[in-house]
Amino acid sequence: MDTPLPKDVVIAIAAAAAALAGLILVFLGVTVTTIQTYGGDTDGNILKPYKCAAAATLFVFAWSLTSATLAIAWLASGGGSACLYHVTLWTFLGLLLATFLLAVRVVHLIVFD
Repeated sequence: MDTPLPKDVVIAIAAAAAALAGLILVFLGVTVTTIQTYGGDTDGNILKPYKCAAAATLFVFAWSLTSATLAIAWLASGGGSACLYHVTLWTFLGLLLATFLLAVRVVHLIVFD
């Protein structure tokens, strides 16, 4: 079995990071919708975990856009930078972990709390 070419890996990262951005927006929508189900007179301490989850979701969304941007930058530069390739790869792998942790937190917060 041949190892994948760096260009193929980066193209896959660009597509996957953009797709994850869409999934992360779904998490944001669920979190914001949950916040909106509470009345306007709800104590801020009750809403705080949801607002923290929304802020974390925005952070991971920005991370996914950064990952996609790095991949596109590597492709646009002709793919010659080994440093940019590795930064792109590790940024995406971190994004996968962050997305998993975000999903666990949002589901736990909304379903089990």
